Amino acid sequence: MLPQEEAIAILKKFLLQFNHTPVRHMTIDAIEISARIVLTENIFIYNDKYYRQIKGGAMGSPFTLTLANIFMWHWEQKLVVKQKSPNELYGRYIDDIFITSNDSIEYLRQMLSTADVYHPNIKLTSEIGKSLSFLDVQIENRNGQLVTSVHHKDSTEPYILPFKSDHPRHSFANIIRTALSRAIRYSSTLQEFKHEHRYIKLMLHYNGYPIRYIHHHFENIFSPLSIKSVSFSHMIHDENEYLTVRCQLLLPATPAEHARAARFATQADKTKSTTSIDPLVRLRLNKTQQYLDDLYPIIIHYTYENHFAYNKSTIHKLWFESFGKTDIATTKLNVGTRNNRNLKRKLLRRTPHIKKSGTIQHQTSSHL
Repeated sequence: MLPQEEAIAILKKFLLQFNHTPVRHMTIDAIEISARIVLTENIFIYNDKYYRQIKGGAMGSPFTLTLANIFMWHWEQKLVVKQKSPNELYGRYIDDIFITSNDSIEYLRQMLSTADVYHPNIKLTSEIGKSLSFLDVQIENRNGQLVTSVHHKDSTEPYILPFKSDHPRHSFANIIRTALSRAIRYSSTLQEFKHEHRYIKLMLHYNGYPIRYIHHHFENIFSPLSIKSVSFSHMIHDENEYLTVRCQLLLPATPAEHARAARFATQADKTKSTTSIDPLVRLRLNKTQQYLDDLYPIIIHYTYENHFAYNKSTIHKLWFESFGKTDIATTKLNVGTRNNRNLKRKLLRRTPHIKKSGTIQHQTSSHL
């Protein structure tokens, strides 16, 4: 529980330090008075007696959460300074903290013990190791490199909204989009993403989602992020393509950067290699080329036979194996089948014969 007057004093110090004078036409003195009212004027009745809260703030209040963050900002300053000097990481979300260190475990425990007495109302519980979870991210130190992945609690069951439930259809698509986007954001390597990708597929299938529905939405989610416009199944076998997609998702460009890239793309020499230019300009050039390729697709039609049922997937697979790393890979490939001709199809009139001239009489009859 936060001391009310101390928290208000820290709030005032925070506003002065960052030159917030005033905030949305409110002076710091007015904010201080309002904060004191919000914190101190919480009254409730228990056993016919009136009580007033003298520590902390009301649960669920947006102001209480903001004030707690500011209070923690004041508390963590000494710890942040210690992390800055050896160029280590420090991150905090409300009251969860993550730090890195190359010092000994004894030194870390001593540092945390010192931080534990910074304030009597804030007590620390710590966990030290090469692999830890921070919120829903699993962070592992592999030979000096931090590898991240999605963290799943041991007690978590793979239950989500069942596909047969009576909910709007977009709810199911949003579940897939959220899970896949989180997997791309959190998985720093293709290997970690593949592991999470399998977990998502099994979880969706366990809750009744059809396989074709899952694959369809995987493609729809991935295609806007792909620079090469390749399929999702191709991306999960290409480390460079995965890292490119991850950068697109983690570092979205600003409108000004998009405008600059569009201007440069119109002036770029399209005959030269695009590997050494700005990724955003390359994205513009590739999307333009994709549009042109879609105008002139390669069409392959063959007569349908039962033993050719898997020809479509085989042709697409051979296409990517042969041209997946070339410029022609962006050309749209349409593979389809023609119906097998037979006598019944030949003699069957597909549309009724209607005379072009004359009138058509409508007659009605009743049967008893």
